[in-house]
Amino acid sequence: MDNNKKNDNGMHGSPQTEGLALSDEFTLRELFMNANDELDDAQLELGHFFNSATSGKRDTAKAYFCYSEAAKQGNAEAQSKIADYFYRGIGVNRYITKAYYYYNEAAKQGYAEAQLRLGDFFNHGTGVEQDFIKAYSYYNEAAKQGNAEAQLKLGGCFDNGTGVKQDFTKAYSHYKKAAEQGNAEAQLNMGLMNSAGDGVEKNLQEAYNWYKKSYAQGNVGACFRLAACFENGYGVERSLPTAFELYKKSAEQGYAEAQYELGIIYDMGMNGGYVNQNRQETVKWHLKAASQGHKEAQSMVFRLYASGDIESAFGHYRKTTDQVDQDSHFNLWNILAYDHSIGPSSDDAAEWP
Repeated sequence: MDNNKKNDNGMHGSPQTEGLALSDEFTLRELFMNANDELDDAQLELGHFFNSATSGKRDTAKAYFCYSEAAKQGNAEAQSKIADYFYRGIGVNRYITKAYYYYNEAAKQGYAEAQLRLGDFFNHGTGVEQDFIKAYSYYNEAAKQGNAEAQLKLGGCFDNGTGVKQDFTKAYSHYKKAAEQGNAEAQLNMGLMNSAGDGVEKNLQEAYNWYKKSYAQGNVGACFRLAACFENGYGVERSLPTAFELYKKSAEQGYAEAQYELGIIYDMGMNGGYVNQNRQETVKWHLKAASQGHKEAQSMVFRLYASGDIESAFGHYRKTTDQVDQDSHFNLWNILAYDHSIGPSSDDAAEWP
């Protein structure tokens, strides 16, 4: 059986399912009951139907059953789907060992998505001993088949020298393959490499173009980088209003670097008086970034506390739940109090909402 066969339209799957609407439950049930030569494909298709949210009929238990039946017959895609269920705990108890087993079975048949996931397992040490060389190997196998996420992660291996000798030129090459397939994170990395001149001649215009493509897909990191381009005129005409709006948008989506930068802008103001100094906003955004572990923001918090700004703002923020993440900031106060003998008193901490 060829798990990678395509129908006449170049799509993977059973020829018997060509033209079928997945919303037609009766037709799929008929297919499941009557298919002979390609029963595993029929079961796989039926699993996809139950796994989808089409017409509000998603049923993960039935999807799991169908995928299981197809997986028993050696269908690589079904094996990978079963692995997904065990890894995420969808319809079954989360079971990393079984997830690894099924990913491995599918990967042995050359199924790219499973090879990618095994790369992740070894890269992060999930259920296996961490092994960057094996992670690189699996990413490489999946990337050869054109898997964009694998190309992205293979680029990361060369970029950071994990599992393979660091090589910016090769990193750039793999990022580009993924970026040209529309991978937003790879597009962001292309911007970063063009901006720094890593693996390619420095080109701020090209960096801006890649950031713009990534941002168009909602990548919050690209939003932050675009803001810097507009602030400094890198690859685009300088525009402080646009820069500020992009910094703010990125910060509001929880991007710590943007939150820190916005705090700096409010602390010092923006050139030309476009943004005036605002100590309250300075405190707000540095607290947000610091609570995510941003080191420079944490240092700024210490400075603001020493100047009395945070102490005076403490009472205000306790009452302003729509402006800050109270739990994160309470945890930050605990860290500051423990490490530096500063922060709210125990009475204040007890009153935190």
